[in-house]
Amino acid sequence: MLGSYLHRSVDLAVNQGSDHQALHSPLLQLFACRDKGFFIDCASGQNSDARVRQNQWRIGDLQLARLHFNRSCRVAIECPDGISLLVWPTDPFENLLAQPHWVSHQQALELGASANQDWLCVAVNNQRLDMTDSSQLNRIFQQQWQQGRNQRLQFLLQSLCAEPDTPISASNSDCYQQLFYHALWQSLQSHDSTSPGVGHSQHPRVQKVRALLLQHITEDIDVNWLAAQCDVSVKTLYNLFNKELGITPSVFIRCVKLQAAHDDICNNPSQNITHIATRYGFTNLSRFASYYRERFGESPSDTLRSSRSKNV
Repeated sequence: MLGSYLHRSVDLAVNQGSDHQALHSPLLQLFACRDKGFFIDCASGQNSDARVRQNQWRIGDLQLARLHFNRSCRVAIECPDGISLLVWPTDPFENLLAQPHWVSHQQALELGASANQDWLCVAVNNQRLDMTDSSQLNRIFQQQWQQGRNQRLQFLLQSLCAEPDTPISASNSDCYQQLFYHALWQSLQSHDSTSPGVGHSQHPRVQKVRALLLQHITEDIDVNWLAAQCDVSVKTLYNLFNKELGITPSVFIRCVKLQAAHDDICNNPSQNITHIATRYGFTNLSRFASYYRERFGESPSDTLRSSRSKNV
């Protein structure tokens, strides 16, 4: 059902066999189904347990899942005809998105999962894609990932998967679906150009939102308050940011606050990272560091060291 929210959280026992079997047989099989979400089967003939935790839900016609692997294993991934599957692992140490992979009905894939690693998975209807050759999709996405040029889609996926226990309303579901496809199409169409980053817009309401954010930069600001200040509905604000910038208002808020934190680190090298992060509302320091690295290509500590060296 369009805009419905489906959530399941399951612990699946995975049998881990001998070293020989582990080298030559996948321990898990991941299937992306057209309308029924994701299913995981255990390989037969194994003898000890590992675990993977699965959260999955639907946003519009997108099927999404977040898989958490407690132990290392190998996964064979398949999907039916008419579906393409984007699998985007995270770095288990940095909590950053690692190299993305596309899987099609014609080209299944086998990947290794590390202990404590998460995978973000999105099943996309091929009718929504301009190209369905997974080899071509992989070439484009992996090149962009190596060059740090698909950050917009990364931001959006991490926003969608950050709190899967929180239900998404039908109106927000429709907005997120549009934003995902907009970011996806931009990735496919702009693989030979430089990344536009967060982007800029001269639209009066976008400019007003930016001015409001800068005026209240250290306050806890949400999209409902911004919509009220602009005298529009939340849905209208989402649609506006989708059209003008290709991101959600929530991501825009975060990016403006990240820029303010970055400037503060550069201009005030005597302060510590924790003080600056919490000033701008980033109470989860691990998540702040992850967002910061994605936005600026280095950790907050790297920026601070560079700033301090320039002021010696």
